[in-house]
Amino acid sequence: MFRKKLESSAVPLRYPSEPKCPVILVLDNSGSMDGEPSVELRKGLKKFLKDLRKDDLARKRVEISVVLFSDSAKQILPFSTVDLVNEDSLMMDPNGKTAMGEAILFAISRIEERKLDYSKNGIQYFRPWIWLMTDGSPTDMHPEGNEQMKTEWKVVTEKVHEGVRNGKFLFFAVGIEDADMDILRDISVEPPIRMNEQKFSEMFDWLSKSIASTSRSSTSEQIRLDPTDSWGKRVVK
Repeated sequence: MFRKKLESSAVPLRYPSEPKCPVILVLDNSGSMDGEPSVELRKGLKKFLKDLRKDDLARKRVEISVVLFSDSAKQILPFSTVDLVNEDSLMMDPNGKTAMGEAILFAISRIEERKLDYSKNGIQYFRPWIWLMTDGSPTDMHPEGNEQMKTEWKVVTEKVHEGVRNGKFLFFAVGIEDADMDILRDISVEPPIRMNEQKFSEMFDWLSKSIASTSRSSTSEQIRLDPTDSWGKRVVK
């Protein structure tokens, strides 16, 4: 599926007595994100990390990874507890196309690898989160592309749906500005969310509170998330 092997560096597990809540942010870094969207996204991301660090339990339990996608997918932050992350080092330089399909497969593979790390070390974990954000449509694979692109996109959607329904991870899709919401409805089991204007700060505030709340629960507890009305609207089929 991948056109090239994607590398990442492993980060040692910290606070091994604490269960882990892994969250991977899959963020559009294509050319269309240049300017204000990218600036606001980075500001929101920095606030998100700072807010999680203020919560003593989330600081020990939440592990964040960041994957950017443009012409290809790149992991700029391997899974790390938030107290290790220097948000000023998370640089974004929007350019190129939108390799969304590759990025989603990459995120799923990294989630599975981190779960193996937890299991090998006897660490319990919450269901991982995959949080996808885009302002466009995939250019590497697409349900309306050529036969290869259609086949590859079908593999991606099946992997996401199977993973969500079998409890392997949670998957959320957020559309920014002119994002193709039909594509996001196709990939996501839950209705995707269209962001209101550019409310990145409000979205990351909701996300940090939701993740912190999850980290304070038990790993077997069913979590109820607050409505997203303050920053976005769910788009149903």
